Amino acid sequence: MYGLASGVIALVVGAVALGASVFGNYLLLLASRLVPVTLSGQLILSETLFALLY
Repeated sequence: MYGLASGVIALVVGAVALGASVFGNYLLLLASRLVPVTLSGQLILSETLFALLY
């Protein structure tokens, strides 16, 4: 119905979502190695609370 443009947009959106997920996972693994355990616990708690408030 919408033609080729909608298929291209869907592929671009999917590629961006997959890339963001992989990059976010990489950053999380990097942070888990570099951040002390006590600080990472606080980060997990604050991330969860902010996600619930959002």
